[in-house]
Amino acid sequence: MAEKPVLKLGVLGDVQGLPARHDWGMNNFSRALDILKEKGVDVLLSLGDIAEGGDPDTYALYWEMIEERFGKGGIRHFACEGNHDLGNGHRPDFSAIFRQVCAGLRRPDKFICHEKISGYDFIAASETACGVYSHEVCAELAGKLASLPREKPVFVLTHYPPYGTMAGSFDDKAGIRPLREVLDRFPQVISLSGHTHWPLEDERCIWQGRFTAVTASSLSYGCMNERCFNSVGGIIPFAREAVQLLYMELFPDRLEIERVQVLDRSPAGERWRVRLPYRPEEAFYTDARPGSGSAPRFPAGARLLTRYDYGYMYLAFERTEEGVPALYYDVELVPLFPGGMPETHRYVGDFYRLKACRGPRIFLRLPGRGMRAGADYRIRVYPVSAFGVRGGPLEIVEHTWPGYPFKDGTPLCPQE
Repeated sequence: MAEKPVLKLGVLGDVQGLPARHDWGMNNFSRALDILKEKGVDVLLSLGDIAEGGDPDTYALYWEMIEERFGKGGIRHFACEGNHDLGNGHRPDFSAIFRQVCAGLRRPDKFICHEKISGYDFIAASETACGVYSHEVCAELAGKLASLPREKPVFVLTHYPPYGTMAGSFDDKAGIRPLREVLDRFPQVISLSGHTHWPLEDERCIWQGRFTAVTASSLSYGCMNERCFNSVGGIIPFAREAVQLLYMELFPDRLEIERVQVLDRSPAGERWRVRLPYRPEEAFYTDARPGSGSAPRFPAGARLLTRYDYGYMYLAFERTEEGVPALYYDVELVPLFPGGMPETHRYVGDFYRLKACRGPRIFLRLPGRGMRAGADYRIRVYPVSAFGVRGGPLEIVEHTWPGYPFKDGTPLCPQE
């Protein structure tokens, strides 16, 4: 007989919903609940940004959808709030909206909430202002963690991630340094956070150091705060395809984490496995994990092609071989004429897109700014792994189409 988990957990982040079933976020939340219902989850963990501006009607619909699948009281629910719930700092009375959000989440209006579920501890830590976790809240969190046994995992829910852990947390606008300082003292912690919307196919979405940290991505749209050339701000191209969740199975000796693409129900990578009880000296998901030094490779015979359209030049090339995925492409553009200034731009690839939407080639648009017609350029495209390792490039020397009317400027790339 197959071993049964002690708990089955569904982890959701960043619905950013409005009070209508046809709203994009709420529709994806409905799809996510269907997946978790089929998997027989015992606990639903929500990592904030459920309702824009803390709208009570959105929370009412949120609970209506949950109860349609699981019945009243048919599933344990535990949540923290997020900056979108709290109005992104635009509401003058923080205390009032915080109470409103807690009522919508059906939890006490306390900054630290603690529940025990099947013998395991769950703690939700709240912001005391948008993106701020006060000294008092961090001290209370530390005191609570200090009172709990170190041999069993403790799940700590925050909307913002602890600074300098998983992907998306190396930015003071996203990663929270005081949270990191607290959690570093407690190796039993499994930190669960949202906010970054980072696609789960990126292996950096799990991190281990003095504790374990995992992001749950988003049910709304994908972001990567590295500001790639073909992104608009942090929003990646075709961002609405990056709609994902975590399904976790907790056993006495391990935690297994499944990454799920909600829109087509496909896996967003292999299962992660965390050994329990966690020992930092045994950390596996570090920046030095197996394979982190490997480079993506273009297949033998791959070619770099060009295309001119609507005032811009485009590049087309075969995707890299199976094995080490290319998350990024560095495009090096070197003018081969006097006074020309070399440029290098990083583009995000399509690793997170729905499988049905990925073709055999990658297409990238070069900047129009300063491009000359009838001039020679050396163009190199390097594939880059999640851990920043560059593979060998594809290269051409292009004599641009004489008389071509290059547009002056850098376009915003289409996002949908």
